[in-house]
Amino acid sequence: MEREHVKLVIREIAYEMPLAQTVAERTGAHVATISALAGGLPGTSGYVDSVEANLKALVEAVRAGPAS
Repeated sequence: MEREHVKLVIREIAYEMPLAQTVAERTGAHVATISALAGGLPGTSGYVDSVEANLKALVEAVRAGPAS
């Protein structure tokens, strides 16, 4: 990840956060949590809500800039 300058770890909500967080911390990346299922994220009730929530999570993680 460091060699390729990967700065984003994408975690599906069905999987536990600790592994994704550990990888992100060790490589200077950010974690974005998404769901492959419609309505899978809190506050979503269908397909369009889910797509918007996934996109928002990805954009926020990218905009966060370099991890400390």
